[in-house]
Order: sequence, then C-alpha cells, then structure tokens
Amino acid sequence: MPSRGAMNGTGFQPHLDEMRAILDQLDIGVLLCRPDLAVVARNAAAAAILKEDDGLTESQGRLAVAQPAEGRALARLMSRVASRRGDGALGISRPSDGRPYIILVSAARDGEGRAGLLRVFVIDLARRSAFGSRPLAEVFRLTNAEGSLLAQLAQGRALSDAARTAGVSLNTMRGTLRNVFRKTGLNRQADLVRVAALVSILVDFRR
Repeated sequence: MPSRGAMNGTGFQPHLDEMRAILDQLDIGVLLCRPDLAVVARNAAAAAILKEDDGLTESQGRLAVAQPAEGRALARLMSRVASRRGDGALGISRPSDGRPYIILVSAARDGEGRAGLLRVFVIDLARRSAFGSRPLAEVFRLTNAEGSLLAQLAQGRALSDAARTAGVSLNTMRGTLRNVFRKTGLNRQADLVRVAALVSILVDFRR
C-alpha cells in the first residue's frame, strides 16, 4: 500500500482530486476522524453541516455535540468501532429541526487490517428531502409498498404516519413492516434506517 507521501505524488494527484470532487458532490456529510473525534478531513456537505452548529459542530478541531448525553454516546461509538467491534449508527438531535442527523461510523483500515481513521457519514434529513424508494426496493426485492415504507422510515416518519399516507390501516402497515424485516434480514427499525442510509450513500456515488 503506497505511503501517504507517495499518494500525494504527481502520479496519484489526479485521482485524489477526482475523489475529492466526487465527495463534494454528495449531499451527505463525509468525514475522516480519529477515534478521539479529531477531524482529519471533510467534504463540502460535512463542512456546511458543521458550520451550521445545529446540534453537531467542530470545536478545537474535534466533533462536538450539543447534547452531552449524545456526545458521550458518539464518543463510545467511535471507540467501539476503532476497537474493531463492527460499524455503528447514532441519531444526533437538532435544536432547530425535529428530524435528527443520522450518523454512521465505520473503520478505515490500512493494508494490514488495522483501524486508524474512522469514516463518519452525516445524513441531514432536513437537506435530504427523500430517500428514493426504487433503489431500496431493487436492492432488497421489495414491493412498491414495502420500498415506500422503508424510505419513509429512513426519513424519520412514524409507522402511523406512513399508514395515513398510504391510506391503509395501521395493522396493514405493520404487516408490511414485517415483510420488510423478513426480506432485509433485520429485526429493528433503527437497523432499517441505517441500511437505508447506506444504500442512499451508494446511490449518490453511482450518479
């Protein structure tokens, strides 16, 4: 694996510039952080989110969360992911909006599998007005109704709201949710939101 210095050489520079340009086109915040929350790099969307200081910001070079309990939860999540105990997700409250940020954390490993930096994805549901139901349906082979439900849950909507939107009973929507759980292999709504967010990131990269 080339060293960081080699990666910054002229041979790799066009690729690095292209990668930065792609990341800056995303409406999802992407950061590279150290386990102690120190910010190493960020794309344009992440810079805009942090500048807003709406529940999540950067203070003295580190990620900072307005709610102390959520800040401690984020620190624990970063430590757990850095210790190679899987990826993780967390919701961060926004004082100005009822919809929280969705934070996804995964380890960026070196060629020997060591977790050095952490990838932190920040999804701002106020900026992202919709999660496309079609990509979600294609990935998990969902019906239109199941894909629509998963997209709405990813936006933070309640099951009862989704039922009213679809014009069906809450019991019917619960049955649809059971089908979504079965087809995705998940059993918690929080995990559904996380998976929908990851699919959304991949769709953005394909554009």
